[in-house]
Amino acid sequence: QPPSRRWVRITAKNIDRRQAEVDFNLIKQSIKQLDGRAQFLGPKQEPAMEAGFEPDQSGPVLKELAKLDDSYIIDSNVNS
Repeated sequence: QPPSRRWVRITAKNIDRRQAEVDFNLIKQSIKQLDGRAQFLGPKQEPAMEAGFEPDQSGPVLKELAKLDDSYIIDSNVNS
């Protein structure tokens, strides 16, 4: 049985924590527009968050995340 969600981890590097939190909220909104049932974890201690979305939305979500600048690292091989 395929996984019910595809998870990605987005980590902010060399960026102010408050700015990262603002950006994470914008990222969440963008993903929610693509998949209204998306789930999110974090950020907690480190400036990082995880997003889980329907596997059939992988293409559009990853395309949206690719627009982020180089201050963000996207790990698309996460199992939550």
